[in-house]
Amino acid sequence: MTFMRSLLCILLVLATGFVRAESPAAKMKVTFEDQFEESALDATKWTYEGNSDAVSFKSGKLLIDVKQRPEGLNGGGLSTRGKFSQVQGYFEASVRMGLYKGHHCGYVVKSESDKELPSANFLFEGFGEDKLRIWGRLATAKGVKDLESAKKESFLRPGVISKSFHTYGFLWVEKSCTWYLDGKKVFQAPLAEVVKAGMVLSFGNWVSEFEKKDITAKTQNDPIEVDWVKAYK
Repeated sequence: MTFMRSLLCILLVLATGFVRAESPAAKMKVTFEDQFEESALDATKWTYEGNSDAVSFKSGKLLIDVKQRPEGLNGGGLSTRGKFSQVQGYFEASVRMGLYKGHHCGYVVKSESDKELPSANFLFEGFGEDKLRIWGRLATAKGVKDLESAKKESFLRPGVISKSFHTYGFLWVEKSCTWYLDGKKVFQAPLAEVVKAGMVLSFGNWVSEFEKKDITAKTQNDPIEVDWVKAYK
């Protein structure tokens, strides 16, 4: 009876679709973590990139918005540059992307210095209107190559990336990087050369010159929110 009951449970789980692949972090140790529980920047972990007044902390979350300044609309961000970097491993964060067009939100793992080749950037970018770009860039002495799936997929239903938090992850190993969304592998790219230098974590909400026209007084307050971030190795 015990065997039959176990078998039935397994079949039920398979039928209902609740089987998930094991997380890349399952056999790794945490090397960096921030739950953003403080009301101010932890300067032992983060460095401002861009305008510091675009960054705030509220209700256990990191918020990065676009602010009006004398020179016009401008965004900002944070990175672990000079505080934490790591060669290979798994990097994940719980993020809610912006809703409105014009906001250029991103969760990025990138080389601490692009002067040391090869270097790389791995990105999840939200462009408002539920547009999510999953891609990377590898720079070598031979030139720069974008890493992006030729197949344009709709990874989430409309309204999802801006209305709720999702777990975004990068698994970086010697010869490839794999992008994960809510525990599901959504893209994998081979690395033509091994990146040996450490990479840093980065979050931002930026607005370029051609995007500024899309932001109105109504849509300006639309931060990217980060609930937590972890690195493993």
